[in-house]
Amino acid sequence: MSQLLNQNEIDALLAAVEKSNLGASESAKKGDASGFEDKNIRLYDITKPDIALKGRMPLLNMICERFCKQFRNSLSDLLQMMCDVSMVDTAGMRFGELLNALALPACITLLTMPPLEGGGLLLFDTQFVFVLVDILCGGTGKSKYKVEGREFTPIELKLARRVVERATYDLKEVWKPVYPVDFGITRMEINPQLVSTVSPEETIMAVEFKLDVEGTSGMMTLVIPYFSLEPIRGILEKGYLHEARQTGDQWKSFIEDEVLRSKSELKAILGHTVLSIHDILDLSVDDVIQLDTWADGLIPFFIGGRPKFYVKPGKSGSYRAVRLEQRVLEH
Repeated sequence: MSQLLNQNEIDALLAAVEKSNLGASESAKKGDASGFEDKNIRLYDITKPDIALKGRMPLLNMICERFCKQFRNSLSDLLQMMCDVSMVDTAGMRFGELLNALALPACITLLTMPPLEGGGLLLFDTQFVFVLVDILCGGTGKSKYKVEGREFTPIELKLARRVVERATYDLKEVWKPVYPVDFGITRMEINPQLVSTVSPEETIMAVEFKLDVEGTSGMMTLVIPYFSLEPIRGILEKGYLHEARQTGDQWKSFIEDEVLRSKSELKAILGHTVLSIHDILDLSVDDVIQLDTWADGLIPFFIGGRPKFYVKPGKSGSYRAVRLEQRVLEH
């Protein structure tokens, strides 16, 4: 510079800058035309992740909804009670924040997710774990349990693992149509300090599910590192756009795959007969019961409880078998 500021000029410049900052601060507090309020400016803390996973990966939200339906049936079958599973929220946060929020004892299951990198977690409310254990042992699950100051016994952890195994199986099934992820169980922990699947500063995705067993509810949280989803982020984002523009072609493919993998009972009825109770009581080994079909005649073949073919019974190698002869004409 060809000219230098003297001390008076420097003091005047600093005073002007300070006055300008104070004016801007007061304006922002009052919410006037130049303030943040009227301009709808939202403060953002760069030290905390604010990842709109639900909006950016809509197909991930659909996968979680499908998991709710499938795990609801699995849990009801395991507990022999009416259960409900619903998704509460999907949020991004630091892994360290999640661990710090957990109380002892915690029910933490470490998961593997090949071919995705990293490991996931499955968390259960401690109180709800005791409810599940009580039901699996024949109780009603309505009692209140004191969890502070005690740890899970090996038997309690083993029973809780049965629920976790059902959940991981259902997770694999609902992910298959989108991207095959082989969820597996590494181990179960009760101390959050012993869980170090990723760095505490790493961003993770946490999906919260509400589990309800005949009025008794608890929370289950699925945790997946955000970097694990990066390789398939294009799939999770593209699914929503494809579905909207292609009038359901994406879901048509999913439904077709699910139908082709579904199982149906096949049954061949050799014949029928009517016996009195007296004749049934007189039956013994090597007795012959005559049916209402000929030995070399055709018998009906049922698929899913409905007759679809007429078949001829026989053998295939060392196995009993039937040969399809003709279709049943549907009226």
